[in-house]
Amino acid sequence: MKSNGVANTPTKIHLVAGTRPNIIKIIPLYQTLLKQSWCEPKFIWFTQHYTPELSRDNFEDFGVKDPDVVLDIPGSGFGHRLGALIASYMCHCEKDRPDFVVVAGDVDTSLGVGLAARRIGVPLVHLEAGLRSYDSTMPEETNRILIDSISDVWLAPSEAAQQNLVLFEGKPPEHVHFVGNIMIDSLRLMLSRAAQDEVIAEYGLSDGNFGIATFHRPANVDTAERASWILETLKEISGKHLIVFPMHPRTRKTFDTLGVLSKLEALPRVMVLPALRYSRFINLLARSSFILTDSGGVQEEAAYMGKPCFTLRETTERPITVYCGSNHLINEENTRGMVSRVLEGEAGESRIDRIPLWDGLTSQRTSHVIRRWWLKRSALTKEGKNSGG
Repeated sequence: MKSNGVANTPTKIHLVAGTRPNIIKIIPLYQTLLKQSWCEPKFIWFTQHYTPELSRDNFEDFGVKDPDVVLDIPGSGFGHRLGALIASYMCHCEKDRPDFVVVAGDVDTSLGVGLAARRIGVPLVHLEAGLRSYDSTMPEETNRILIDSISDVWLAPSEAAQQNLVLFEGKPPEHVHFVGNIMIDSLRLMLSRAAQDEVIAEYGLSDGNFGIATFHRPANVDTAERASWILETLKEISGKHLIVFPMHPRTRKTFDTLGVLSKLEALPRVMVLPALRYSRFINLLARSSFILTDSGGVQEEAAYMGKPCFTLRETTERPITVYCGSNHLINEENTRGMVSRVLEGEAGESRIDRIPLWDGLTSQRTSHVIRRWWLKRSALTKEGKNSGG
């Protein structure tokens, strides 16, 4: 049986993740490909995020008992981690070499695996390609640019990302595809009225009567000055609005070291929680009235759900969330005016538009695109061998 149209064996695909955002992006595609006979997908998990809330709890939410492969990676320092990622994946490929590998987003795992794949000649597909903040101080921006520079196929979540790749960076148009935002596939799968009722009841919250805060980027949480500004911002906003703050383990550690954690916990209208698994977080988000964040994914989730989002950054790699009316970039100068203007519903500040192809069908479009690409590539390779080229 020619299950891939070219060979007698299914096409072997590695789908790689190493953080909670990666899980959210990779698993919908993995589950879609598992149902298709032309390929043999394997979910490769690297332990860049290792706490249950950021890793294994989320596998359970998606109905994945265990990844096909787990590769442990030490978490001490970028250089050590990147070297370990490259070495570990290259070693694994000696035993189980894929026909191609899919990486998602902009995390260190995606960069390390991409570099390893390029080094050993395995084609690379980048899911969520073409996002640009044009802020060179962000490690994620460097990762995005490097991954896109070595990829063979680029799968863009928005038309702007597609244009970045084709018009501004000269990528071949036939290998750049606007497939939509795969995070929305996961979001739609996880949203549940019953789960929302359960989570707000657990924390004693009223529907739509609270905001959510999430911060984890080093530029925001690693210095005393910036952490103190976040503290003062939350203190001021919580004067009018209850704030729920599910805290990333890294943020909790740095805020504790900087002496900010105890001050946050002492604020009467700021509820500091442990990090939440994805299904609980997304259903809590669905009942909130607004979001304060520095996360890329949360900007997208807020936009899909029509929530005002205030992003504590000077730039965003997801400008479509700003253009649609959901996302507002805030800093030390404009926070007070921006938040009050939007939440008090001044004219022109409340309209939030839908975003094209953020519809829960991205995994299906993506599987179609990569199958067509692989069939064509395989046919050309076979033709070249037959002609002696």
